[in-house]
Amino acid sequence: MLVLHEACCRESSSARLWTLYAVQAWRAGRRQDAEDALKQALWLRQRERAPEKTRVTRALLASLASGCVSVRLAVA
Repeated sequence: MLVLHEACCRESSSARLWTLYAVQAWRAGRRQDAEDALKQALWLRQRERAPEKTRVTRALLASLASGCVSVRLAVA
């Protein structure tokens, strides 16, 4: 997880890296870190004008805020 966080700091404009870090932080029980990372990813997605990815990031934030204890991601 530390490597992911360092990668986010080096490549701070990568919404993908911030989302990956958020998921790992969430799985590790570090909810505040996950929320912060998802907010950063959301801001970047909005700036990229990527509506579908923005929608998914918002859904992840909503799940975290609603108290979900785990996250499952489906890869298409």
